[in-house]
Amino acid sequence: SFNGRVGRATIFEWISGAELATRPELRRKHAVMNAVITVQGDRAEATSDLVMFDQVGNAPWTIRVGRYTDELERQPAGGWLLSKRHLEMTSPASS
Repeated sequence: SFNGRVGRATIFEWISGAELATRPELRRKHAVMNAVITVQGDRAEATSDLVMFDQVGNAPWTIRVGRYTDELERQPAGGWLLSKRHLEMTSPASS
């Protein structure tokens, strides 16, 4: 799930209608950092900080800050997949 949206098809549909998909003049860069991961057996919890840079056309870049809170599950082949993701934006856009 991602912010309460459950299932890959639902998440894909939401992303497909979101502003990056519908506003070609919008450019966005993400920087994810300060990840803290706690592993307990086949499950893990992670938090990481997000800095998001947006530019519309030739306007100045704006900056927003947020935090991801994730739950992960180890897969049978040994890799990890997100089972739940929550993004909380902690600051409004600023230039």
